[in-house]
Amino acid sequence: MTTNKRIFAGVGAAALMALSAACGSSSDGSVAGTKAASTGGTINLVAFSTPQKAYDKLGPAFASTTAGADSTIKGSYGPSGTQERQVEAGQPADVVELSRASDMAKLVTAGLVASN
Repeated sequence: MTTNKRIFAGVGAAALMALSAACGSSSDGSVAGTKAASTGGTINLVAFSTPQKAYDKLGPAFASTTAGADSTIKGSYGPSGTQERQVEAGQPADVVELSRASDMAKLVTAGLVASN
C-alpha cells in the first residue's frame, strides 16, 4: 500500500469512527444522532479542512447503513481555530473534529463537547 493510500485509509477510518459517534450514547443516557439518522435528518459535522474529501465520501456511505438510514451529513470545514470559535458562538454541531487539541480543550471547558 502506498503512503498516500495508507494516509487516506487512516483518515477514512477516523472519519467513520466520528460519524459513528454521532449515533452513540451521550453522557445523560440519551442516544445522540439517532433521531436524525432514523428520521432521515441532518448530522451537523464541524471539522478542520484536511479530512474533508474523506468525509465527503463517507457521508453517503454512512447514510446507506442501518445506523445512518437516509441521513445526510452537513459539513462545515475550515481552520481548526475558526471552527472552534464558530461552535462556541452557537453553530450547530453533532460531530466536531478539530486538528488542535487546544481548540478541542476550549470546547470541553465550555461544556460544548464531551471530554472523551
